[in-house]
Amino acid sequence: MDNTDTNNSKYKNYCDKSGETLNFNKNNNFKLEKLKDSICKICEGENSTGNNYCKYCGADMYEINDKSQLEGIRENKKNINYILERFNIGKILLTSSLSLGILLVIAFFIKGFISLEFSEISYIINPLHIVMALNLGVLDGYSSTMVGSGSIEAHIGMLILLIVPIISIIISNFIFLRKENKDLNSVVRNSIGVGISYGLMLAVISIFATVKSNPMDMIDYGLAINFRYRFSSLLINGFIIGFMTTYIFSFKKKYRNNNIYLNIFKSAINTIAIGYVSVFLLLLVLSLSDASFLNEIGLYGYLDKFNIGVVLSQLTTYIWEFSNFIPISINSNIISIFNTGIFFNTKLIFYSMITLSLLIVLISGCNIKYKYKENGKKAILIFAISYSIVMGILAMFSYITLGGNISLFEMNNYNASIFMGTSIPSTILISFIYSYVVSWIGYKLNTF
Repeated sequence: MDNTDTNNSKYKNYCDKSGETLNFNKNNNFKLEKLKDSICKICEGENSTGNNYCKYCGADMYEINDKSQLEGIRENKKNINYILERFNIGKILLTSSLSLGILLVIAFFIKGFISLEFSEISYIINPLHIVMALNLGVLDGYSSTMVGSGSIEAHIGMLILLIVPIISIIISNFIFLRKENKDLNSVVRNSIGVGISYGLMLAVISIFATVKSNPMDMIDYGLAINFRYRFSSLLINGFIIGFMTTYIFSFKKKYRNNNIYLNIFKSAINTIAIGYVSVFLLLLVLSLSDASFLNEIGLYGYLDKFNIGVVLSQLTTYIWEFSNFIPISINSNIISIFNTGIFFNTKLIFYSMITLSLLIVLISGCNIKYKYKENGKKAILIFAISYSIVMGILAMFSYITLGGNISLFEMNNYNASIFMGTSIPSTILISFIYSYVVSWIGYKLNTF
């Protein structure tokens, strides 16, 4: 007996021998369909098309179709179409595409500047490389000469560069997604969509923007260079930049609902943003009056190459991390609360930043008590997790590293490495403990 016969026997209404009723239940999930073939499968006798039973042996000339499976397929199609509509795939792709288009236009102007000021290297840099650099991708380089080969890994995590992609994404969001953000759920969906599409586009660009020197260059100059931006770094960076920018830009107070996770995540972002701006303004005032503290931590020399705003925007990140009890590395200096290696006046600046950080996170804890009285422990835990994630992202974007055998790139006559920033794992761990403890104290201090 084949599967069809077994299925038919299972759902028969009457007994073949006695005609006794076998099934009193009506099942709308199954449908009786007559066989198109007029030849009986049992006795191979030929019947009229449409017969329910074989006129020779009485065998069934129909089959039972499971309607639930067909309905499931239709339902899945509806769900897919529903998801596509809810995620606004078309407008999300347009948002990411326009963002990259704006970056590409800006990159052409930057390329022109590089051609004028650094003509010796401009021939190997194209606008796509500049787009990836603005998104803080990790650069892997290789070189070979007649006498050997070398490699280099570089990440120029200058946070000020992020202003350009952030502005381009905000403009694109304003054009395509502003009217689609009707509630917090739609904001999250659109933010995830922009993050995924923007990151994938950057990652694909990295594949096609690999630079390999022409063999003629090696003959003429004795040097072959190959460099590319790391696929994974641009995929991750693109997602974070696209998601965070869209989420922060689109989030409005009127969208608040009972989603405690998303609301507290936004509070954690606000806390770090307030801390960053406060530290930056204080450092700016100090630098305009007396910038000697920059010399103590090895940054004063950079003022000759970059303006003070660039230096301070980067230094602010490191000092905010320090104020969260996270050890930071600046050139050859490792600065922590246990080992500063700096003079007393500069120590006062750093320790005052710790006080400022404690105050800001304490206030955040008080606000959590005010907003989430019934979910105190849960709210503090969510805040600490969110806070540590954002601090980890900040550490990931802001570190500057140059390592490997860089002598063959004619940057030095010896192997060297530079690192400025903090360890990402330690940043996440320490900031979680710090924010949990301090915000919990603030939560307890709020008696109103």
